[in-house]
Amino acid sequence: MLKNVRRTYILAVAVIGLLSLSLYSTYAMFTANVNLADITLSTDLEYTFKLNQVQQFQVSPKSKIRFNAKVVNEMNGELSYGLYYKVINQENLPAGAKVAEVTVDDTKKATGKVSSSNPVTVPIAIVNNSETEITIEIGVAMGYSTDTMTPNEIIYETGQIPITDTITSEEAGNESCSVTDNCSYTCYTVGDIVHCGNICNEEIRVKVNVNAPNLVEGLIPVMYKDSKWVKADESNSTSEYQWYDYDNKQWANAVLVNNTNRDTYKSVAAGTEINASDILAYYVWIPRYKYKVWNINKTVGQSSINGYNPEETGIDIVFEKGTSSTGDIECTYSFTTNTEDKPNETCTGSDGQYYTHPAFTFGNKELTGIWVGKFEVSGTTNNIKILPGVSSLSYTKLSSFWDAIHNMTNTNNAYGLSDTESDSHLMKNMEWGAVAYLTHSKYGRCTGGDNSTCTEVTINSDKNYTTGGGRNNAYVTNVDQSTTGNIYGIYDMSGGAYEYVMGNVSKSSEKYEYNASFAGNFFTYDEANAKYLDTYAYGTTYYDQTAYNRARLGDATGEVVKEAKISGGWYSNRSGFVNSSGSWFRRGGRYGDSPGVFYFYSDGGNGGVTYSARGVLAPLA
Repeated sequence: MLKNVRRTYILAVAVIGLLSLSLYSTYAMFTANVNLADITLSTDLEYTFKLNQVQQFQVSPKSKIRFNAKVVNEMNGELSYGLYYKVINQENLPAGAKVAEVTVDDTKKATGKVSSSNPVTVPIAIVNNSETEITIEIGVAMGYSTDTMTPNEIIYETGQIPITDTITSEEAGNESCSVTDNCSYTCYTVGDIVHCGNICNEEIRVKVNVNAPNLVEGLIPVMYKDSKWVKADESNSTSEYQWYDYDNKQWANAVLVNNTNRDTYKSVAAGTEINASDILAYYVWIPRYKYKVWNINKTVGQSSINGYNPEETGIDIVFEKGTSSTGDIECTYSFTTNTEDKPNETCTGSDGQYYTHPAFTFGNKELTGIWVGKFEVSGTTNNIKILPGVSSLSYTKLSSFWDAIHNMTNTNNAYGLSDTESDSHLMKNMEWGAVAYLTHSKYGRCTGGDNSTCTEVTINSDKNYTTGGGRNNAYVTNVDQSTTGNIYGIYDMSGGAYEYVMGNVSKSSEKYEYNASFAGNFFTYDEANAKYLDTYAYGTTYYDQTAYNRARLGDATGEVVKEAKISGGWYSNRSGFVNSSGSWFRRGGRYGDSPGVFYFYSDGGNGGVTYSARGVLAPLA
């Protein structure tokens, strides 16, 4: 092998549909009442991948996927290439599973040469006849000499297995649609999308890795139709009453209703109106995800890395399945006073890798997602509501907010919640970060695609601190104040009232010690309550690198600071870190105070007319 070899791994596999499979089982969120062995579906898709990207496929037991892999040479001249697969989360393929090239004769194209002007299309099949689901990564490795730019030996990384097996077209599954009189849904998976279709030529597409919302006791699934909230199809298998579609910015919504009609709403059919007068609280589902990190050391001014510019084009979000943590990065935090001006948080990995968002770890429990209050809390501390078009609850200390929201799961509560199925608590600083990052992605306020652009959440500038930006149903037209730009998002995260979150700076310079400040003493920090609070190292400054060094990855503070000044955050949001003078975080801002989703500032927690809070439900079952 030549010494002057440059190894380039062009993971540029464009998946162009013609996908078929016979399914024997489907994901729980969908139904299938047909003889699946008699049904094959085909759909045209196109995925575009640039340098150093891969495509992953989740393949259910007893199922198969067929697709075309387009190998693209983005360099000059002709390169040698080799398609490979890599098994994710398992050491080897289980018995009965294979990745193979589909051949119609003896010609093999999984390895060869490709010029910059002529991509090579290779039909590939992933067949899973095993009893377990598999996740397969597909990519292409290339090799050439830096001196002569001539094709050279391909070198595969550890775990990358060249595709050498072959399979016939018949074994891979034909490419035609069978037509019967049965219109039940069946589903198959390709890439990060589940395709569900029926023989009535209707199709629904939802992200495969979006965990189905955990509908804990008390919650009723809803969607907005004909100017009213109606019960949604919990299985998400019908287009008419579809519950969620994150690909199209339809985040799953659910409501808590009063005792009088709760049992009725549980049993009624999808499409039945949920009367607004019966609703006590609205929630929105934030599914578990990982995100691509761009500023692992929280360096002021670093908003992009190696062509990845999340501030301008959106944060790269990948939804995770179940409670799996597939991110490459792991972090530990030190509360010792930093004398070397380095981050208090030490993280493995590097910028450009993925980090499973910490908001989905609740104490010792990994969550498939969280339910976030759609609006700031209202009502009273003895009767919390989460409703649009009303005044936010104010004149309340932070600890009293925590106590009131936590009591929503008390025995014989008005909401139908069970403390064995869900945990109600005041939003944590990290949970705010999880919503902020999903908002600033293609699933929220960014367009996605090669020319993605993002728009800021519009400020709720109502001077009476009215949820949703105005009385009654003003939120229906104030959709620019939503995290999705439509009615399915979360409101009041920019402007409205200041929102207290559970993020607290230590009063000790050597270890973490709870710093109540003026917030009140109803909240007791101990081992049992630690899961409710994001803790930060002691410090005295607001607007400098030393302050932002105390941030945590994922909380939407230190990562999103452009300049070390009052309004130095993304979208010029305020960026003041908690410190010895203000031990608690407040988020979102209010009108006239550089508000926004990325707003953060320090506070004593003693409340006032301009302060409110937000509730979160963590599923426990």
